[in-house]
Amino acid sequence: MTNDVQEARTSTSGGPPVPTGARSGRGRLRRVLSLRWVSAKAWWGLAGVILFLLIWQWAGTNTNPIFFSTPLEVGRAVPEVLETGQLLSLYLDTMRSFAIGLVGSMVVGISLGILTGLHAPTRHLIDPLAVAAYSTPSLVMIPCFILWFGIGDAAKIALIFFSAVFPALVSTQLGMDQMGPLMRELGRSFGANRREMLTRIILPSIIPYCMTGVRLAVPRAFVAVIAAEMLITAQGVGGLILQYGNQFQTTFYFVPVILVVITSYVCTEVTKQAERRLTPWRR
Repeated sequence: MTNDVQEARTSTSGGPPVPTGARSGRGRLRRVLSLRWVSAKAWWGLAGVILFLLIWQWAGTNTNPIFFSTPLEVGRAVPEVLETGQLLSLYLDTMRSFAIGLVGSMVVGISLGILTGLHAPTRHLIDPLAVAAYSTPSLVMIPCFILWFGIGDAAKIALIFFSAVFPALVSTQLGMDQMGPLMRELGRSFGANRREMLTRIILPSIIPYCMTGVRLAVPRAFVAVIAAEMLITAQGVGGLILQYGNQFQTTFYFVPVILVVITSYVCTEVTKQAERRLTPWRR
């Protein structure tokens, strides 16, 4: 019976039967080419970017090029900036300082958040200082960091750390508060020791809040690293932006600026994807 059906299909199609794997591969290819996998949110985001570029192009063509530029002119300037290799080396230097400051702030902020969540006296001791520091604009600390750490990378990393540590601390504290003492009491009733309480109950419960802290800290850290390079070290991508601005090279000025914007956006999206992977139960 099966052979008859296959023969009928073969005779109807006029050729040999197509293997199942080939059909599924062609189906996947058609789906990719049809762009059905792209969400409506992505399409709206793309439309917003295109609209912004059109408005930018219109405004740039009707403005003195000393004060403004256009996306087309910026695009033409990209090969000239990349040709020297200076932007790449400065970008790597900026990202190295950014990574050191961000990772250090995340380790300290999350650790302090867990500690203050487990030990109430420590939280009462740290909370007033943390709230005051969190509400303080990080840029006002630049003169102090210059006095304490000089005008090198240490001051830049310190500013990044100061800007990013408190979102991680506050978000972790919120996660500890939401978990409440009931979960810890339940773990103790099942005989969990301190290590098991931390790895199997506390950390899985607060991961979403920790990732939220990371997502809030990333743009603050980028603001800090660029501000530090413009106002403290005059190096890195921020120093290059300052150099182009002082020389009124508006077209070249936008190349590192756009690079910073794209990098910050990519880092934020990576943290979102990491949060989804680490917390599959929230999908």
